[in-house]
Amino acid sequence: MLLGAMGPGEPMYGRNLNALPFHTAEPQGFTPYTFNVLANPLDPCIDRAVATLGDLGITAEIHQLRLLPLWYLDMARQSAYLGRERECIDQEQWYLHLAK
Repeated sequence: MLLGAMGPGEPMYGRNLNALPFHTAEPQGFTPYTFNVLANPLDPCIDRAVATLGDLGITAEIHQLRLLPLWYLDMARQSAYLGRERECIDQEQWYLHLAK
């Protein structure tokens, strides 16, 4: 992330800085890679490339990116559980309403 300000005492702003796989201008017709490319935990080339950078920040960001699918699965499981619990509560409230 690139951080900057318009002067002392001014608010800070930031912009993500993304690296591309070439050192010159982007070739015409190039389709940018999605960040899912880095999420493959079975690709040793990515692990070697990240290890040679020696940047712990990038290593941590890629680790978090690889954890995203697991977090999404966990949230889906929790959402399904809460939906079932909500149905049980609604049914119990309906039964209590009938008893009045």
